[in-house]
This record gives sequence, structure tokens and C-alpha cells, in this order.
Amino acid sequence: MMDKHTRRYLYQRFDYMNEEANAYEIGDLINQANSEDDYIYLNSAANQVEDDFAKRILKEQLFKKKMGW
Repeated sequence: MMDKHTRRYLYQRFDYMNEEANAYEIGDLINQANSEDDYIYLNSAANQVEDDFAKRILKEQLFKKKMGW
């Protein structure tokens, strides 16, 4: 389960209300990210994904988005 600060930010910024970190939905939010705060909170949400493989893919996707690749 995501911490309350991450949940609040994702709700306010992306209208995302799921308390559990869903890898597919977090991946969609990463595609919409465009600020340093977005990257920080989405990284926190990605850390809460249970599947290690999905977590690694999300981290790579977040890094590529942040670097502009």
C-alpha cells in the first residue's frame, strides 16, 4: 500500500485513487509525468509494486522518461 503523501499527490495530480500500486496504471502515469515531483512520487509508487519484474520495468521506464529518451 502506498503512503498517504504519495496517494494524495497522485490523486491531486493525476486523479489516481487506487491505494494499491498497480504496475499497469503506474506505467500509464509515468507516460504523463512531466515534472521532478511527478518522478519522485511515481518512483515511490513503483517501489510499492509487488512483482519484482514489473517494478524493474517501471523503474527503467521512469528513468527513460526522466532522461527524455
